[in-house]
Amino acid sequence: DSMRPRFERGAVLRVPPVDPTAIQVGDVIVFRQPYDPSSTIAHRVVAVNQNGSSLSFETKGDANKVSDRDPVPATDVVGKVELDVPLLGYAARELRKPLVFLLMIGIPGSLIIAIELWDIAKVLRRRPSTPAGADTHGEDA
Repeated sequence: DSMRPRFERGAVLRVPPVDPTAIQVGDVIVFRQPYDPSSTIAHRVVAVNQNGSSLSFETKGDANKVSDRDPVPATDVVGKVELDVPLLGYAARELRKPLVFLLMIGIPGSLIIAIELWDIAKVLRRRPSTPAGADTHGEDA
């Protein structure tokens, strides 16, 4: 919710890796949380800090009143948000449930396969069988 209204809950983000030196103020980056590296956050860059060879970013959620407490080291940046698809995350989460997957993918997929097999069987039944070694080109020997 910290990035509302830019990203609503349930959005899927495309986040390709980026060279940290190419990140600018206003970019939305995804970075590992300092206290839980297995979790990530997407926030907007509000300042770029270069201290010698050390690069870090001050970030802030669009819906937050203040910037994040700690600057994000360049080594913690996962990538830069390139695209977002609203609500797709909800669908992806639901499709992980076995019953939903079966209803939404398994049953329609099975029906498509069954229809195609039925069509193939009809074609094979209509085609006249040709004895082995017979001339199938209609030419006289």
